[in-house]
Amino acid sequence: MAVMMDAITTGIFQVPANNSGGQNDVINILLENPSSKKLTAYLLIEYSTIIDYGVNSPVTPLDPFKITVDAHSTRIHGLSAAFPGSLTDSLYRFLFWGDIDLQEDEEKLSVTILAGTYSTPPSPSPSPKLSFGDASVLFRHENFVKARIQKKEKSEALQCNSITVLKI
Repeated sequence: MAVMMDAITTGIFQVPANNSGGQNDVINILLENPSSKKLTAYLLIEYSTIIDYGVNSPVTPLDPFKITVDAHSTRIHGLSAAFPGSLTDSLYRFLFWGDIDLQEDEEKLSVTILAGTYSTPPSPSPSPKLSFGDASVLFRHENFVKARIQKKEKSEALQCNSITVLKI
């Protein structure tokens, strides 16, 4: 059985191949917890491979991630691609629910998304630091919109690692 839930979303977006400093090879997801208790959000990433103008492409959802942020802390999660440049071959939509809302307040998480270029090469272990950020792929918390999502009642979210690599 599925349950309808409130969420917030970026809406659909595309990552440009290049920015002023090089190739966009990571999307950083930054979460801040201003509260005095641990908060949890769930992240669903949907992507669709770009084929050509006027051609339909199926949307593929990744399994949802569970992200826990300690009190008075921040956390960064990165989305990268298995092959250099392939991050720009897709359209994306990020959805969040849980201890997060459209309105920023001191009892909820706030989120920002920014694409850019790694400050160090992505192997063996990428750094969350960006040498260049791409302002055309910047979603501040106030840029998110409200959404309703359908979630399987008994589905489990994955524990969130520091970086997710898309194998597209």
